[in-house]
Amino acid sequence: AIAGTMPIPDSLPWMESVDAKLSRAKEHLDTLHAEAGVFFKTTKRNFVLKTNGREAWIVHWIEDSVPPIRLGILLGECVYSMRSALDNLVCGLIRTKDSRAECKGTQFPIRTNPGTWNEHWEKDLKGVEPAAQRIIKDLQPCFRMPSSPEDDHLNVLNVLCNSDKHRAVTLTMAYSHDLTVRVHANDGKIHVVKAKEPLYAGDVHTLPLDLDPSTIETSARVETSGTEVLVIREIGPWGDRPAWAVLSELLDYVRDRVVIPLKPFFVPPLGG
Repeated sequence: AIAGTMPIPDSLPWMESVDAKLSRAKEHLDTLHAEAGVFFKTTKRNFVLKTNGREAWIVHWIEDSVPPIRLGILLGECVYSMRSALDNLVCGLIRTKDSRAECKGTQFPIRTNPGTWNEHWEKDLKGVEPAAQRIIKDLQPCFRMPSSPEDDHLNVLNVLCNSDKHRAVTLTMAYSHDLTVRVHANDGKIHVVKAKEPLYAGDVHTLPLDLDPSTIETSARVETSGTEVLVIREIGPWGDRPAWAVLSELLDYVRDRVVIPLKPFFVPPLGG
């Protein structure tokens, strides 16, 4: 072992790099979550009450709403660590049988088309135990979710990883669905308005008020509450879900549904 380094716990032979990269992905995920919280505190919400005598509405916008590019880099490094761990997993499976194998040309395939799987799987998984090959096949989006392979966890991971390789993954700050505005009327009543969809920061939004304009003044007290989240601007199978939630779910899936079921293959046979 290199002096000054800490061993990865519970790693079986040839599994060290897989466990280390999943651990690194978790570090990036936690850092993204923490730094996003710091960023949210630097933004300023603005709510202006408007009325023309016939109707009333609120104009809403957020200042300093563009997330720093570092947050996108952290997202990219997180998905890269997960994707790389899967390729290391295949090489580890090969080297469990042949410790001198170079793993050249092999990879953990992620296929959304059965024909593509059939064309490439023998090369991708050359040297992998047949029973492990069957597990990897069953995990393929085209077989696990044949009606909607694009929604499969491994495909989501692959799309995010490829997007990060070729262009920056852009994050957009948005309110989640729980944005609530409370307007205090002249008669002491409080009118509550809830946004029906995420409101993206950087845009100016108009929230109509279903009330008699004569019951409020433009200087009326306005209170707001809501949760600020980072979402992935690029359209994809992740939809409008918070980026942190998407990554957290992917990390759990890779660990629990891919790596752990394949770990038994790393135990050397008795007498081996």
